[in-house]
Amino acid sequence: MTKSGKISVAYFSDSPYTGGAEKYIYHLASNIDRDRFERYVIINNRAGLGRLESWLAGSGVKVYSLGYKPPFSIGNSGLLFRLLRREPVDIFHLNLPGSYDAGFGLAAFVARIAGIKRAVSTEHLPMYPSFPKGRLLKGITTRFIERVIAVSEDNQRHLIENHHIPPEKIEVIYNGIPRVETGSDSGERKGRGRFVVAVIGALHRRKGHFTVFDAMKSLPEKISLVVAGEGEMEEEYRTYVKENGLDDRIAFLGHRDDIGELLSEVDLLALPSTLEATPYVILEAMSAGIPVVASRVFGIPELVTDGKTGFLVEAGDSGGFAKYISLLYSDRELFERISGEASRDFEERFTLERSVRQTERLYRKVMGIENNKGCER
Repeated sequence: MTKSGKISVAYFSDSPYTGGAEKYIYHLASNIDRDRFERYVIINNRAGLGRLESWLAGSGVKVYSLGYKPPFSIGNSGLLFRLLRREPVDIFHLNLPGSYDAGFGLAAFVARIAGIKRAVSTEHLPMYPSFPKGRLLKGITTRFIERVIAVSEDNQRHLIENHHIPPEKIEVIYNGIPRVETGSDSGERKGRGRFVVAVIGALHRRKGHFTVFDAMKSLPEKISLVVAGEGEMEEEYRTYVKENGLDDRIAFLGHRDDIGELLSEVDLLALPSTLEATPYVILEAMSAGIPVVASRVFGIPELVTDGKTGFLVEAGDSGGFAKYISLLYSDRELFERISGEASRDFEERFTLERSVRQTERLYRKVMGIENNKGCER
């Protein structure tokens, strides 16, 4: 522990860009109890993490930006080792967007040989199948991790079945976010004479944008779609929209950080992904009372209660998305009920305060501290 008696936590990410898994680090490091915890974040300055770095700097979190070549490997280990030897770190928190990131967990081994006895990891997308090399290397490095945070019960199942993580090492802690303020309620949005659907997220194929594009073909003219995000599929998406005569009803907004302002402009969130764990954008929509129509994949059914806080559709089913978007557009009473239930469910289960406090309890457990009165071992 530091001289002030605080528990010091070092967060590590080698992600190549700022996505949901990096937003997780930002929320956690920025909101953990500063009277009890000292926080550091270690990232790769050769990756696209400038957005994460600026968020953290604005929150007063110390960031170490290492100049190693991605992906993390034995050759990069020296930089991390030297940094961890300099800094007082009690817990090394390894953030894993994918189960094989950070050199199959090699960073946790580097932390151990640097003298850090306690490591925690968070697994965001463990549903990818394992393979011989992955099983071998991850099996070795997991021995140096004391607790694994799964962001859904579905993730927990995949960690056990795909990656053979011992169940007793895993703790499920759902993502949490700050409450999103939109400046408008559902009645104001519905009273504008138009109905705007949003798809928010990186423009990657696994996000399933084509499903909603196809759904738009059969929806009433008064329903429009906005697409917020950036990525390698943008040109192909724009071409498809234009070739199908949808460019007057579908607008591409690029990346948006102002989620509150964006959600104040829309009526419904569509999330047609084929692979997700517990996406933040669903929680943001629920917080703002925005109904959600989403793919029934992986951890999403743990967030959206079908028919109560939103609707679930099989991935790739454009007809299903069209059906429920149309239903929420035409049935004002249903829209209001879903909106209210989503907002209430968010307050009960997915606030940032709840997620951070659960993670703090896990840290204290790892440190052998049984209560909140101090940091004694």
